[in-house]
Amino acid sequence: MIRPHQPHINNIRSVRGLLITIKTVNRLSAKKEESVDRNTLVLSENFLNLIQGEDLSEPLSLYIHIPFCKTICPFCNFNVYPSSSADYDGLVSFLLHELRIKSALFANKNLVSVHFGGGTPSLLPVNLLKKILDRIEELFLVESDCEIAIEINPYDDEVDEPIMFKDLGISRLSIGIQSFNNKKLKILGRSSTKKSNLDFISKISNCEFTNISFDFIFGVDKESLKEWEQELSYLKELNVQHVSTYCLTIEESTPFWKMRNRGDISE
Repeated sequence: MIRPHQPHINNIRSVRGLLITIKTVNRLSAKKEESVDRNTLVLSENFLNLIQGEDLSEPLSLYIHIPFCKTICPFCNFNVYPSSSADYDGLVSFLLHELRIKSALFANKNLVSVHFGGGTPSLLPVNLLKKILDRIEELFLVESDCEIAIEINPYDDEVDEPIMFKDLGISRLSIGIQSFNNKKLKILGRSSTKKSNLDFISKISNCEFTNISFDFIFGVDKESLKEWEQELSYLKELNVQHVSTYCLTIEESTPFWKMRNRGDISE
């Protein structure tokens, strides 16, 4: 997580009743570099202005980004990296520190939801997920009905026992189904098939989760309206509380961009 910084400030400022301490950043003028103590909170003017523009009377929601995937999908332009290079212990250590520091900005605000996104946050070891949730409970005013959600892939090798999420207090699963069309799933670089997606949904249903969300992508490689409607028809038989649909956009930073330019796929 990158921290904004502003050198040569040592002050206390009030932001809508919240006191934020801004400490000095030492400039190494000879090397023209800046060094920041990891235990020092440094806030830029832009961040202060952002907070000043917010209605701090509103309830609080947290989004926690876990930027690692086993395989990065060719359409994805999010901030993600291969999980083979992941230092989960180091990431969580820094996240716990960041939570402690930033919690001071939102004192006395009720926390109504927590969302673990990515990346693939379900790759995070269970003991580290628990550390994050324990720290949140320690630092924030958590509502008794606070929704805790996590994004997962419908892959058995990533989510062997879905009940483990329920045991942690996670109440919502957001599943990246993306499609029930085998050809489309292959184009999207997914490891799943129509059958494996349906089997995974059945496994999740047996864990008694009552709040499940599916993600779908449409508009893939000249997909017709009839094909898209056929995919959605499967949902009639499934116990799902929410469906998010996304029209495919091909971003310049992705493999899909090059594939489109070569004529391998089309929008």
